[in-house]
Amino acid sequence: MFTQWRFLTASVLAVICMGVELQAAGNNWMAGVDGEKYLYELSIPGTHDSGALYEEFYDISKCQVLTIPEQLNAGVRYLDIRCRHFNDAFAIHHGIYYQNQNFNDVLESVTSFLRANPSETVVMLVKPEYTAEGNTRTFAETFKAYQAEWETRYPNIWYVGTTVPKLVDVRGRIVLLRRFNEAPFSPADLGINADSGWPGDSTGTIEGPPRIRVQDEYSIYIKGNKWGYITSLFDEMPANPSTLYLNYVSCVWYPIYSIRNPAAYYNMALDGFFGGWSTPATSGRYGIVIVDFIYDHLAYLIYRTNFSPATNPVLGVTSGNIGIVSMEQNVNLPGVFKIIFAGAPGGNYQVQKTSDLVNWSNATSATADSNGYFQFIDFAATNNKSFYRSYQIPPASP
Repeated sequence: MFTQWRFLTASVLAVICMGVELQAAGNNWMAGVDGEKYLYELSIPGTHDSGALYEEFYDISKCQVLTIPEQLNAGVRYLDIRCRHFNDAFAIHHGIYYQNQNFNDVLESVTSFLRANPSETVVMLVKPEYTAEGNTRTFAETFKAYQAEWETRYPNIWYVGTTVPKLVDVRGRIVLLRRFNEAPFSPADLGINADSGWPGDSTGTIEGPPRIRVQDEYSIYIKGNKWGYITSLFDEMPANPSTLYLNYVSCVWYPIYSIRNPAAYYNMALDGFFGGWSTPATSGRYGIVIVDFIYDHLAYLIYRTNFSPATNPVLGVTSGNIGIVSMEQNVNLPGVFKIIFAGAPGGNYQVQKTSDLVNWSNATSATADSNGYFQFIDFAATNNKSFYRSYQIPPASP
């Protein structure tokens, strides 16, 4: 009997492609960017709740799989750091949940990365999170204490100017984007002010200066208009060349609270928007694009838009890089899905599966055909709960 397959959109399954190496030197991609460009002229991969790697209950607070060092090495250059002010120190939180790290841990990771990659800069949004407790000073005073300590270790590591800088002026430095506003400084004293006028669960403008446009529509009814909010911000950018854009792809779905499902849905949409694994590369200015559960290839797709097609480090189908050709569902057998991958002709690959983006198990191994294609048919997929990735198996040593 002829078996029929139906092509799937990203709403049905999420497929994560992972090569054996980071793509296109994610650790130092800014080295190829003209230093005279202002940061608002660039496309910058970012992460929402960058330190949120832990949760007590499934899908309640975790927003990332990659650690902060892994995010930076993948190409992320915008970190969203949420700090609970506790006993005159900053503990990293997502809501009530402590994330098993403190602000010094974050700064150690970032400064170590910048010392190893002096061509790069990291934009760091810092904001209060959860209930302050046991403090003898303000949030701003505690931040200034951290700033002074780390400036002693690494002079000039912080850029706390109030204007959006050129890249050349902040290579090897952390750019402060401030979402706190209290004494002992006036609003013009410390970092780029992103606090006055930040839109809550909406799209809005911080007039500044500098002018900042923020899309942070985070409460979305399942498969609501979030994608429209994201692309609308992309569409308006050419008319505002000196505006800094912060475009949050992250959100939660209601009425059933979920962080992972919308991340899979919109990350796949974003992957396709920026060209997926196709050879023609999108180029242009897309601002700071901020996502949950970022992965290496998505970060690459965002930062490669900074380069013209002629110089773009396009992956195509090459050894060590795996793409997706299609995801299809058997129309006769619910729960049976076929995923076709594209790799290197003759290459050996391992396909893995997970239901939670944390615990991966081997699903099958396959050898790519003469065109580089290989497939996996899953006879026990769970709709909206199955995720896949593949990597190339290194050849055995002679």
